Amino acid sequence: MNVTEHYYKTVHYDYSFKNRQKETVHYWLADPPETTTQRNIRCTDGNDIGQLSTLHGQTIRYVELAPGEKIELSFSIDLYKCTHNHEGNPMERPPTLSDEERAFYLRSSAMQPVNEEFKEEALGIIGEAQSDYDQAKALFDHFVRRFRYHFPPEKRGARYMAKRKSGDCGEFSFLYASYCRALGIPCRTVVGAWARKMQPHVWNEVFIEGVGWMPVDTSVPAMYRNPYRRLTSPMAWGVPSKVDGFFGSSEGNRVAFSLDANWPLTPEYVDQMSPCGYERMDFGIEKFAYGFEAHDSTAPYLQPGYVQFQEMPKKQALPDLLGNWRVRDEGQRRVTQLSLDVFAMLLVLTLLVSGATALFLDTSFPPEPWYQLTLSFAGAMLILAKLLRQEGHPAVLVPFFLFSGFVFYQSVSVLMS
Repeated sequence: MNVTEHYYKTVHYDYSFKNRQKETVHYWLADPPETTTQRNIRCTDGNDIGQLSTLHGQTIRYVELAPGEKIELSFSIDLYKCTHNHEGNPMERPPTLSDEERAFYLRSSAMQPVNEEFKEEALGIIGEAQSDYDQAKALFDHFVRRFRYHFPPEKRGARYMAKRKSGDCGEFSFLYASYCRALGIPCRTVVGAWARKMQPHVWNEVFIEGVGWMPVDTSVPAMYRNPYRRLTSPMAWGVPSKVDGFFGSSEGNRVAFSLDANWPLTPEYVDQMSPCGYERMDFGIEKFAYGFEAHDSTAPYLQPGYVQFQEMPKKQALPDLLGNWRVRDEGQRRVTQLSLDVFAMLLVLTLLVSGATALFLDTSFPPEPWYQLTLSFAGAMLILAKLLRQEGHPAVLVPFFLFSGFVFYQSVSVLMS
């Protein structure tokens, strides 16, 4: 097996967290780690913030923030596309895991338990598959066919996903990691986001001996059973349109924040009694007080941080738990979202104006040629921008090609008549 990889783009990752409470909060924050698909990570602002600790390539910052105090960090990250396949020459220096790392990524945890029940379930899924690669692929196929994407999940963790057979990207990843580990395959849950503003995502990486860490995403292809999702997801996130494109491959359009669930925290997270009336949720274990408790001094997950309150929080919006982040592309790659917005606005404007014209002025519908030409031009710009960014499979752009071509043909026909 060999790995084909190439540089895709450079992104800038900006993060901020502000303490909006009336007392000091403690905060553990993950720095983006180096993986198969992201490298050359440079902290461009805020490198001196916090107390740093590093484990298995993952750096965690610890800070204590007084009321109103704010932290801000910026990173520059090179993203890579990669594909693992059986063709070509094997790697000259195959990656290996130390005994300590192997044990870490085979461990049982609250969010990703490893037990005999999960082992029996996993063995029933893989059938006759022998190699780690084939077993991981059999698990992937099962998840895509048998599990349903649902957001938000009522409870979090592998146990709940196994019972309900539905969950969001986090639950898919937690259970996939549990099954892999039960079979003796090192696996980690990668917590991160799509390479755009505040769109969190979670996926997996499995370690194949002689190959290294290989990306696996089970939740997005599971969405593809919905035809609408299959059409829109490649365009929104730049992901493949084929299901197998999510096993052993990455489109290079995501940023990893942390390398696994239940990450050990330094200094140690000391549990506190949650205030009366504070909502307790199911996070791997029943009735867990997020923000006041940890799982044996580990964070359930870092996306990209974990907070500890001292008193009943007065503000509990998402930024008060996870902070704010933004991922920005360099150069011309910023044009895609703008072109999509312009296309949508022109489409709505065209329909409104043409409808009003037909209703009040008793003219024909569809609209006059110049409306159609404008809409056709906007569609063409959207297609060009998507192709420049190499986002998704070109086939998903077929509807836009057909629509723009049809509108253009109608416009020219009317003008020539």
